[in-house]
Formats: sequence, structure tokens, C-alpha cells
Amino acid sequence: MMKTMITVVLLNLFFFVPLQAQQAKQKQGAQWTHTVKKDAIEGTSYDWFVLSGRYLDAPRYSTGNPYLGVTCAEGKVKTSYIFIGAILENGEVGSVRARWDDEKDRLEVNGVSTDYQSIFFGTAELQRILKSKIFIVGIDEWVASEITIQFKIPSSNELLLRCGKNLTL
Repeated sequence: MMKTMITVVLLNLFFFVPLQAQQAKQKQGAQWTHTVKKDAIEGTSYDWFVLSGRYLDAPRYSTGNPYLGVTCAEGKVKTSYIFIGAILENGEVGSVRARWDDEKDRLEVNGVSTDYQSIFFGTAELQRILKSKIFIVGIDEWVASEITIQFKIPSSNELLLRCGKNLTL
């Protein structure tokens, strides 16, 4: 009787409690992660916001998990970008396939990182993303097929408070 009771308690402690915590975290959904970064050379600091995405069509050669990144200083957005987590085909400057909720369109890309793993876009595109609930982007991987990434856009209140001087939502 005592062994059975101990077994039940241990099962609850090591299996069911972590499982419930994981399920509760999944129900909360995606959240912006905020970090204050320091630039040692400039002697300044800036805000960095990150929103994790998930692959709908994963890259063949992944270098990391995808995320949407926003940096800002003095209340204004400085950079907005998507880290793809793979090497991109031809730098992808111009536009890429995208979907904001039910609207299909192109995301205007105005730059690519030097390692060809991130695409940069302006504040107008960031505003469109922040207004949506679901944002999906498709981009070609180098010598492979298209990578598709989905972002579930949560409340962006903190981001707007710290970076909203040049955003209008």
C-alpha cells in the first residue's frame, strides 16, 4: 500500500506536473522576449525584442531556430529583421512571399545580413506584421527549396512603449 502511494506521488511529481506546466506554457502562446543590450564601443544601450517562429517547411541545412527581431533606441525602431536559420538564395533583396492573416502579399526586403541568414525590412512592413495575428513568410534556401516560417503575433504593448515613436498602429 505504501509503495503504491509513493509510486503515485512520484509519478505526479515527475510526470504529470511537468506535463501540465508544458501544456500551460503552450496555451499562453508566443511572447516577445525583451533584453537591454549594451554597445561597448558606442557606450550606449538599446532594446532588443525577439519573437520565436516555427518552421512550416524547414530548411534542409538549419543553422538555428527562426525568430523575428526588432532593435530600438531612444524610443524608435532601428532595425527589424527575420533570422531565417539557413543560408538564403541570392541574398533575397527585393521582396519575398508573405501572408498576414488572410492577406497574401509580398514582404519588401531592404537588406540581407552578411552571413545571408537574415532579411531586413522597414518600419512600414513591421507595422503590418504587428497588426496581424498570424504572419507567414516564404523564402528560398540556398541550393534547396522554399523555407516557410510562421509567427503568431502576440500583444506588442511593451515593444510599442519602448520603440513606438516611429510606428503608427
